[in-house]
Amino acid sequence: MPPTMYGVVVCPQCERPRAVNLSHKTATCQRCGKHFKLRTRRVLYRSEDAREAAAAVAEISRQLHEG
Repeated sequence: MPPTMYGVVVCPQCERPRAVNLSHKTATCQRCGKHFKLRTRRVLYRSEDAREAAAAVAEISRQLHEG
């Protein structure tokens, strides 16, 4: 069985990054509640480690809202 892959995508509604399980087809934004298809979102970061993906969310959020 292949390892679980996690990724970071940006919500199409509130534009906040969030970590997702890439084996799922959809995700729901924890901030605004928007339900969206993962295949329609660009994956900004990938990892087999959920903690690394969570850390990437913080970094990507900082970068997006910095400038």
